[in-house]
Order: sequence, then structure tokens, then C-alpha cells
Amino acid sequence: MKLRKLKISISIILCAFVCFLGCFKALDIKAAEPKVMVINYKLNPTEVVSGEDFTIAITLKNTASRKVRNLKLTVTSAEGEFIPVNGAGTAYINEMAAEEELDIAFDMTAISGLQEKSYKLTIKSEYEDTNGYSYTVEDNIYIPITLEQRISVTDIMSDSSVKLGDDIEITGRINNIGEGTLYNVSVEVEGENIDTQLSYIGNIESGKSGNIDVLTHTIHPVEDGRYSKNYMTVTYEDKNKEKHSQKVDLYLSIEATNYSNLEILKEPEEKEVSSETIIIIAVVAVVLVVIILSVMKWRKKKKILEEF
Repeated sequence: MKLRKLKISISIILCAFVCFLGCFKALDIKAAEPKVMVINYKLNPTEVVSGEDFTIAITLKNTASRKVRNLKLTVTSAEGEFIPVNGAGTAYINEMAAEEELDIAFDMTAISGLQEKSYKLTIKSEYEDTNGYSYTVEDNIYIPITLEQRISVTDIMSDSSVKLGDDIEITGRINNIGEGTLYNVSVEVEGENIDTQLSYIGNIESGKSGNIDVLTHTIHPVEDGRYSKNYMTVTYEDKNKEKHSQKVDLYLSIEATNYSNLEILKEPEEKEVSSETIIIIAVVAVVLVVIILSVMKWRKKKKILEEF
């Protein structure tokens, strides 16, 4: 009876020992669980524009101490903001050695109508270890979206019949025909025939326009049929504070000063004095001489009488 109990006790101990080894092995496998992760990525172009294609090149690393195999990568976005150019956005790798790094590129499209903010792109990795255990890991990449910025400058007009030395007013419209807002818009006019002047307009939202109204001064005439190098430069910023500019030619009409009017004004001063005027002047002079001589003679006579 005692022997039987001893055998049962030994069996129980052996079962417990086997279970302990199994648990230890499971813990060891879990501790050495392979993990493939995204450690870096690059975008080409560096700015992803809504409605345009781009390439994302990711760097994968097997951070475990054992190799993995049958690796499947899938690139997705939660609301379909990014879609693959070709295929289903997947890639396959037979195996990756421990600590190995691989570069994989995906051609994607950012759909139209996105806002100027960052959108999440998920990289899903599915693979197996050498023991046949399966793993799934997800890495998230946040990609900032830039909206296309385009402008057109229309309705450029200037004062007509402007003469050299006059002020000249130049007007027009800046139309935002892109998807993004134009920030800190300004206009500068310059050239051979006008003074340089800068005018600040402000922000222009997509689909709207800003008015140009610049007052400058003429410094050289523009001869008929001659091309003058005068420009209007529109400068604006995007959401990243990067400046962009567009130059537009100005065709101005500036007349030279007409000096013929000044010669007409001088003509009366150069006319000869009429004969009637000379006679009047002579008569007045004779009368004045007679009066002066008479006064002098009267004073002399008065003096002599006073002496006697």
C-alpha cells in the first residue's frame, strides 16, 4: 500500500515537473517573441499634395534574435485618404534574419479634397517565426497634407494719358485658383519707368480674390511702340511659411512733358512796346520834368526874397 502511494506521489511530482518545464518554455518563447517594426520612412516628394501621387519608402527591422519568414506588409488608411497607385498596397518577403533591415517602397495617391492636416497611414506586418508561431504588428505614420496653391492675376489697369512726373494708379485682381489659402499676400511694382512701391493685401482663401491698388510715381516716359521693363510681383506664403512669387509684366503709357505751352506763356513778355505806350510815357516824363523845374525855381525865388 505504501509502495502504491509512493508511486502515485512520484507520478504527481513528475507531472508537476513537466508542467513547470512547459510553462518555462512558453515563457521563454514569449520573451524571445520576434518583432518586425518600422524604424524610418521617407516621402518623395517631401510635401504630399492633395490629389497627387507620392512614394513612401519605409525601413523595416527585425528586432528579434531569431529570423522571421513569410512576411506580408499591407499599407492602409482609416478613411481611404491614401490609396495604392497599383495593386492592393501589399508586399511579400520570404524571410528576414535577426537584426536585419530592409527598405520597401509603396507608390500611393493622396485623394483630392483633403484638408491641410496630418493623416494616419498604417503599416501592418504579418509574419511567422521558425517555430511556426504567427505575429501581427501595426505601425502608424502621420503624413501632413499640403494643398495645391495657384494664382492668376487679371484685370490689370493703369491711368491713361499719364505724363512724366505724375502719379499713376495701377489696379487689378489676384485670384486664388488653388485649394490652399494664400497667406500674407503682397504686391510690388517696379521697373524702368516707375518708382518701386509695395502694397500689402492679406490672406486670400481658396476660390476668392484680392484687390490690387498701388499708387506710384512716373520717372521716365514710355515711347510709343517701345517695350518697357516694368513688373508687378505677387508674393504669398503657404501654411509652412514658405514664400512663393509670381511676376507679371506691366504695359504702361507715360507721355513726355510738353514744353510748347511754356513757350506760349513766355511770348507776351517778349513782345515789343507799342508806339502809343511810348508817347504816353514821354508825355508823363515831360510833365514831371516841368513840375520839378517849376518847384525848384519857386524855391530859389523864395529864398532870395527872404534874404532881403
